[in-house]
Amino acid sequence: MKHQRVTLVLYGIGTYLGREVARFGRAMGHRMVAVVDAVPEFDAPWMHGIHWAPPQSQTIDDRLQGPPKAILYCDTTLWDGGRGRFRQVLFERPRELIKAAASLQPPPRFVYRSTTTQSLLPAPFTAYCRRTEQEITRCDLPSVILRLPLLYGPDRPDSVAAMMIASGLAGIPLSALSRHAPKTLRVETAALATLRAALEPDIAGILEPDDVSRIGDVMIPQ
Repeated sequence: MKHQRVTLVLYGIGTYLGREVARFGRAMGHRMVAVVDAVPEFDAPWMHGIHWAPPQSQTIDDRLQGPPKAILYCDTTLWDGGRGRFRQVLFERPRELIKAAASLQPPPRFVYRSTTTQSLLPAPFTAYCRRTEQEITRCDLPSVILRLPLLYGPDRPDSVAAMMIASGLAGIPLSALSRHAPKTLRVETAALATLRAALEPDIAGILEPDDVSRIGDVMIPQ
């Protein structure tokens, strides 16, 4: 999977998916611009190649190098706390980015991390993701929506435990349990699918977990 070096703007580098997207993006040689309130405290070798930008900067419209190839919105929150975090993170912020990106020439691709419908998530979480999906499909931006299931990986014991529980439920020979058992996906697969969605124009529309798994099943230099 080889691509010309491009600029990719990433929101949500602090998330499990966002870190993997940034790591793989750097390994592929792309210029990764992470929009953050503050540089994350965790440290890893790949972080030294990331360009950090505050939310109030003109990151999307980079006057020195032109508009980015794509905007990757990987941010998420699983806790609302009655403070409107679901609305802000899952709907308001991506909607503002969509409007800003639509004014650029050429328009960047917009990749949005959404979710499957699953019993482990609060109903408002899924509802706001669906509202953002509608905003994306109504605009003229080239876009990809990734409906991701539960993500897991070897460096996150909590996610591995959740994956094992989900897999165990799916294996119970009871139709009701098997039907409602949550799907799972390796975070590396989801990250590679996210990058391909940003880079390849023939990938478009809403991708369900099976689609994400298929396009994320690739190898890149580590």
